[in-house]
Amino acid sequence: MTNPSPEALQVEIDALRTQNAELLAEAKAAKRQLRDQAEQVQALTTERDQALTQVRELAVGQPVRQMLERISVAPDVLQVMLDKHGYQFAHEDGRIVVRDKDGGIPKIWERGSGGKGEPREVVFTEADLTTMLCEAWAEPSNRSPTANEFGHLIKAPNSLATGGGAGFPWRSGSSSRPRQNPPAAPAPSGLGLR
Repeated sequence: MTNPSPEALQVEIDALRTQNAELLAEAKAAKRQLRDQAEQVQALTTERDQALTQVRELAVGQPVRQMLERISVAPDVLQVMLDKHGYQFAHEDGRIVVRDKDGGIPKIWERGSGGKGEPREVVFTEADLTTMLCEAWAEPSNRSPTANEFGHLIKAPNSLATGGGAGFPWRSGSSSRPRQNPPAAPAPSGLGLR
């Protein structure tokens, strides 16, 4: 075997250097393309997340906010309290559902005939949300410990606001009896200044 000449070795080295430079350029181009694709994926993911947030706001956020405004004297405070106690609203099967902190649909006791209550799942209505939050007809053993926390945030029923005489059904001791006249002002004692 003959030893190659230094000129032949130099040509081979130059060819290898050229090939190495081409491979490095290809690797850099592939890395750049991969980085560009990752940025595109990130941009698309951000855009998708924003679109999902907007859809959720339209499908759930606005209706929930409107409902809380209808049933509460302080809807923002009520929303904070709902979050604190783990209640969530979700859009499922074309309707809004209420979920408790365990992921289940809360139940309310609906007064039946004979004064006995039957449990049923809460539906996203003013009446059901009011009952859920204040446990209007709950049996004492099933009364929510949060009923007192939510009760002061709920508006009076329309019948009370229009003078119908109906009391708050979720507040114990409420009645529809007329109010008594306030006590008369005490008579002046004659010792005070005018």
